[in-house]
Amino acid sequence: MAACGALAQDKPPRNTQVQATRQFLSAALRGDTAAIRWLAPELRRKLGTTGVQQALAPLAVAGRRRGTDIELYKLGYWLEADGSSRPFVAYAWAADSLLKPKREWLQVAFRDSAARQVLEFELRAVK
Repeated sequence: MAACGALAQDKPPRNTQVQATRQFLSAALRGDTAAIRWLAPELRRKLGTTGVQQALAPLAVAGRRRGTDIELYKLGYWLEADGSSRPFVAYAWAADSLLKPKREWLQVAFRDSAARQVLEFELRAVK
């Protein structure tokens, strides 16, 4: 029985949404195609191969322009008009850490609180 407990502890912990977001954004900002594996299957189906590449392109451009050094900005739930909610995680560039509000940030949404694959993503900017 102790051996079973030891084996269970050897498994790495499952990523949180914050960790999954960081890994996705790190890859996307580098222009690494590994970012695609973090996308939810329904998003990949909806966009298709070309659409996914086009959707990720602005993040790669931002990564070349601003770098890849990001830090957690905020997290929470989007409240929808129908009363439902979706969790989101946002990262901003570390260089902007003192700016209030941030001039640009990266935002990722998930289907629900148990999901670890990205359902939506965008580069947001103060207008």
